[in-house]
Amino acid sequence: MKESVHCPAEICLNTWVTEWLSEHAAAIQEPAVKVCNHIPASVMVRNNAGGIRHLLGKLLQVVLEHAQGGCVSISAKIYSDVVLVHVRDNNSPDYGAIDEGLQRWKPAARELGGFLDVTSQRKKQTTVAFSFPQSGRLFH
Repeated sequence: MKESVHCPAEICLNTWVTEWLSEHAAAIQEPAVKVCNHIPASVMVRNNAGGIRHLLGKLLQVVLEHAQGGCVSISAKIYSDVVLVHVRDNNSPDYGAIDEGLQRWKPAARELGGFLDVTSQRKKQTTVAFSFPQSGRLFH
């Protein structure tokens, strides 16, 4: 019988991203990619932590798979009850591949009450936004 994995009700997003990056460092295909975690330690995920961690991991995986050197920056802010995460790649000539890679995860973001999409692409800089309610209450 497989043990169930306990997901904490509250996680520090900065700590989780740092741990994810450490665990997945070998998967970063381009060694010249610098990844910077700029999420403040005060940004907490209070509900749906398992789903949010899964989806954020997929988002990071998609962006890092297409990174071609330069810097990938991860930041987050809280606006009222909404956590907004931005992942910016400052050297992503293939915006379409990132957008295509995220398509299958957009419905999962909506199920969590959030939003996932490429919000800008200019001069090789691609920004992906992932937002979700901090309290777990749905918004659309």
